Amino acid sequence: MVFSFHLRDGKKQLTSSRPFYGSIIIIAKTLSIPIFNFLQMSYNPVMEPTLLVNLAGSWLIWHFSEVPGKILLGWGNFLKFNLEYFSIKTLLRTLFSPWRKQVDQYGNIADFGKNAEIFIINSFSRLIGALIRIVTILIGLFIEVVIFFLGLTLFIVWFVLPLIALIGVIFSFTLIF
Repeated sequence: MVFSFHLRDGKKQLTSSRPFYGSIIIIAKTLSIPIFNFLQMSYNPVMEPTLLVNLAGSWLIWHFSEVPGKILLGWGNFLKFNLEYFSIKTLLRTLFSPWRKQVDQYGNIADFGKNAEIFIINSFSRLIGALIRIVTILIGLFIEVVIFFLGLTLFIVWFVLPLIALIGVIFSFTLIF
């Protein structure tokens, strides 16, 4: 069996004369597993274990080196998005601003009763704004904590997944035999 490169539409494509190894190449390209030079070797039954060892090595590098970085990057993006979605910085900066900028203008300084009434209305508008902003901040922080723990769970499960699969295979063989 020979792996060879063919130019199709100006692009290099790796092809194989055996369908199984061709599907390995397609899976490797889809999952962004690095394809080493061993895929370009001509087929030799003695060399087949070497191919599997190199494939296992590529998988180990991909599973324990490349993907965890991508998981951390995606996890960080979700955390940043949540903070931006709920505008937590802006809400904290404008915590005591009037709700929807609804304020009355003060009148003549000599009209004490009217100014006291406007002061109470403006204070009430600021209080409503602060309460709504605090509730929104708390909801955003709660969702931030949920995203944090979901990401942490995914990150830990990613490393334990091969062990779970191995235990499942061993357990299934004990059930069969």
